[in-house]
Amino acid sequence: MKLKMIPAVILASMSMAGVAQAQVSVYGLVDVGYKHVDNADDKVDYSMNSTTRVGVKGSTDVGSGIKGNFMLEAGDPQKSKTAPVTGTAPNVVATTKPFFDRQAWFGLSGGFGEVRIGTQDTVAFQTLIGFDQNGAANDTGPGSLAGVPTLGQNTVSGKDALMYISPAMGGLQARLSVTPKGNMDTTVDPKVKSSFSLGLSYATGPFAAGLVYESASTDDTASLKSNNFSGLGASYDFGVAKISGVYVNGGTVGTTQGGRGSLVGISAPIAGATVGIQYAKNSDTSDTGTEFFVNKEVLKNTTAYFEYGTQNPNAGNKTNLYSLGLIYAF
Repeated sequence: MKLKMIPAVILASMSMAGVAQAQVSVYGLVDVGYKHVDNADDKVDYSMNSTTRVGVKGSTDVGSGIKGNFMLEAGDPQKSKTAPVTGTAPNVVATTKPFFDRQAWFGLSGGFGEVRIGTQDTVAFQTLIGFDQNGAANDTGPGSLAGVPTLGQNTVSGKDALMYISPAMGGLQARLSVTPKGNMDTTVDPKVKSSFSLGLSYATGPFAAGLVYESASTDDTASLKSNNFSGLGASYDFGVAKISGVYVNGGTVGTTQGGRGSLVGISAPIAGATVGIQYAKNSDTSDTGTEFFVNKEVLKNTTAYFEYGTQNPNAGNKTNLYSLGLIYAF
């Protein structure tokens, strides 16, 4: 009942005189379609390409050439908001995700850049997402299928972080974030520790590149997150085709688990659609993932997509999966 009241509270708040002076908007998207995975029943599903979400964001002048900015974003309502129960009796902990489980931050921006605090996309995500040409599709993203952490491994999303984003200078922009240990989930990993990230992005004409570093976020030597992480991505748009590549190194743990690998892709505009192929390989496990995708805007703010992916574990059977759906953005 309380969750159902939140949208009404937001709208009521937006109608206040103070908020009326700000540029406030409601946004979101709905992703729904048909899904097939080998050895599973076909079904209509949500968030196969992009995560269904809704949010409110705004910006207003707070004086001295500075703007106050905020974003509050809730994720797919079809997904459970209750996290897995952790621990053993009598110390059992069951946590519930907040309503705004994707974004919940406030920031100040000006000539100095922008400072944000709260739940937000990681530096690694912001720096490297543009080098996955299908936006890291939820179901068929080849990086995920191959077990390659192409968007970073020490995830800060869902954690409170302090982030600085510099102004773009000559095509170069920097991002720096810190997540204190107290904001990490000790119920899942009692050995977590403070983590920081640094990202550098460069774009000029058809060329773009990104470099990211994440410090280890745990002292648990059995976890990949006990390693530092680095990633490098680049792309070049020739007009008739766009090529991209990402290489990441998150170290290794044991002989079957690895955090190193690469992703390469090529796409081209054909008959008003974007058609592309991507391939990822885990350097440690030799697992691979492939993706073929077609995206086309069929109506205003409405995009149709088809995605076909294959998961090829080095020691196991190949799995085929595909999805056909629509994304409506507002």
